[in-house]
Amino acid sequence: MTLRRLLRDPRVRAWLGRQWLDALGSSFSNYPEGRIADVFESVVALHEAGVPVLVGTDASPLTHGGIVHGASVHHEMQMLVDAGLSPTNALQAATRIPAEQFQLTDRGRIELGKRAEIVVVEGDPTTHIVDTLNLRGVWRAGMRLQDEPHQV
Repeated sequence: MTLRRLLRDPRVRAWLGRQWLDALGSSFSNYPEGRIADVFESVVALHEAGVPVLVGTDASPLTHGGIVHGASVHHEMQMLVDAGLSPTNALQAATRIPAEQFQLTDRGRIELGKRAEIVVVEGDPTTHIVDTLNLRGVWRAGMRLQDEPHQV
């Protein structure tokens, strides 16, 4: 899924206000240093060599830079799949692998004794990574957060 399609997706638009949509839209890049295919090839080579690949957005509280809390994580997972990683690998790059790399032993997996932070989606993101956008519930510290989309 391209960033432009993500930007038009009603599942994303329902959660983001105009400022954040504009910020997300500002990140369109032509990759002047090379082609996106070269980036994809490097990501796959690193993954196949056993180098941990992590999803990370460096999102700012400010609405600039083209990186938006939440939406950019979905986009990055989609880009990993576009590069050639499996949807399961992309999900692990956003959950288990960062927790392991940053030695955050209380998170990153659904396990007894771990932090109760879960995102429930409709569909099967291990088959179709875009299903991560079908949010149905979010729990943090064992408590369900807001059910309905609200714009930030």
